[in-house]
Amino acid sequence: MGQTGIAASAGVAGGISKAGAKGIKGSAVPVPNPVTANNGLVYKSNPKHTLGGDGNRRNAGIEPKDSLKLFENSIPSSKNYGNKEVRFAKDEKGNVHRFEGTNGEYHWNGSTGDVKNPLNKNDIPNEVKKQLGLSGKWR
Repeated sequence: MGQTGIAASAGVAGGISKAGAKGIKGSAVPVPNPVTANNGLVYKSNPKHTLGGDGNRRNAGIEPKDSLKLFENSIPSSKNYGNKEVRFAKDEKGNVHRFEGTNGEYHWNGSTGDVKNPLNKNDIPNEVKKQLGLSGKWR
């Protein structure tokens, strides 16, 4: 069994469900429990990015309902962020979403399409912009 298979098996045994699992019925948080996404990485929503969620703040972007799908199609950042892993994905509207990981678990933490607190285009490395197929206006 490869590393991803071992990690996924360990995650399921450790209480991490497989991707595709729906959030808790009635929960506004898109992915309230850790899941192993189809890309082999662990994802869990941070309630501060959900309106009415624990710790929600005015300056925190709002996580989209399809954040798990976006995360599964994300690419790693070409920039080093110290002790954090950062990934980016582009949605069907052309908005770029950022995901941050610490201790092996990722969460959504920004989008260029967020109404109240948009992710700044300058915070997206040029190499990532190229990989996502973004036009010159993004660079």
